[in-house]
Amino acid sequence: MGRPDVQIVWFKRDLRVNDHASLTAAVESGAPVLPLYIFEPSLIAHPHTSPRHIELVLDGLTDLRESLATLGAPLVVRVGEVVQVLEELLAEVAIESIHSHEEFGIEATWKRDLGITPEKMVSRQRGGEKEAREVLRTWISERVTGYERHLSSPVSGLSGCSRLSVHLALGTISPREVHTMVQSRKGEASSPKFSLNAFEERIAWRDHFAQKLEDASYIEHRALHPAFDNLRPTSANAEALEAFTQGMTGYPMVDAVVRSLAATGWTTFRMRSMVTSFASYDLWLPWQESGRVLARWFTDYDPGIHWPQIQMQSGVTGMNTLRIYDPIKQQSDHDPTGEFVRKWVPELQDVPLSMLAIPWFVSSELRNNYPEPIVDHAAAVAQAKKRISAVRNQIKGDGSTVALLERHGSRRPPPSSRRR
Repeated sequence: MGRPDVQIVWFKRDLRVNDHASLTAAVESGAPVLPLYIFEPSLIAHPHTSPRHIELVLDGLTDLRESLATLGAPLVVRVGEVVQVLEELLAEVAIESIHSHEEFGIEATWKRDLGITPEKMVSRQRGGEKEAREVLRTWISERVTGYERHLSSPVSGLSGCSRLSVHLALGTISPREVHTMVQSRKGEASSPKFSLNAFEERIAWRDHFAQKLEDASYIEHRALHPAFDNLRPTSANAEALEAFTQGMTGYPMVDAVVRSLAATGWTTFRMRSMVTSFASYDLWLPWQESGRVLARWFTDYDPGIHWPQIQMQSGVTGMNTLRIYDPIKQQSDHDPTGEFVRKWVPELQDVPLSMLAIPWFVSSELRNNYPEPIVDHAAAVAQAKKRISAVRNQIKGDGSTVALLERHGSRRPPPSSRRR
């Protein structure tokens, strides 16, 4: 007897069996299906990858293995580069077709398809298809009300945000399934439609930003607008980068967010924007370097979301309004009781709440030698704006910004013409 002809389903960032077009196509062929996951050494060693990402994959594979076993198609897991693994499989079976999800990936994964040392994790979100469904269930049925109010706060956002990002990034649940559940909930008479609409808007923005990387794969390395490529130094100031990554900048809200990210792998969108803003404007770090640090920390790291956002928050797209966050104001707005800062910057436990956002005005002993600000926020931001304005003035009127807007800008109608 000859080798059996099989349909390979190569799982990547799509660790689920539900709403899975590639798996469905393979099954519908009528041939035996061989589900395959490959641990690729080059991607494991990639500077964007950290142990938390591998742990989430293992969570996802645990559920996936169980789900596939019930379907009569046991999961095969191999270690090696893709071509090598497929060549080895060819010696065992006759591969009729290979089905795979079209992922939004980094340059390394696109080429495949044609630093910080590990941080100790205090806690991290669990992965896997079963966990994804449970998160979606509790979100829709118990936690969605008031979603729009919890998007920014690192305190209330822990439960007030959907927490689906890690599952969408890893593909343990599909956006279609999420959308279907949201639509079903919106059909109920007592549904919190405003909160659900706010959530759906975020899902739409997620797709919008993912498309940017699809259309401009170079933005992992180079600015969307080439005029900004030489705006910042090519390598980071070592002292500034160390202060940023260790959560020792002297700005409590920045440091609290950075430390919490290193320990848990998650924070709210606004807090991500704030620390990126601080790294890019206050510290004038190359966005590529701070972006790589954050990529390793985010358990929900998704290249299609991450790099367009990093560029937008760093002012190098040539078409977006500068978004510069004042860490003192952010602390006042989103941690008014000091709960979050005191948890993650325990050196400041004895500092009065009235001085918690500006601890440099109290004695070094009272703040337990917590450092003074590494930069003056107002002065650093003024200098950053001046540098960016100089580049914007150079390209003003040359048509390049209009061209970028045409290709990458939102197609969303202006507020006045949207249906209310």
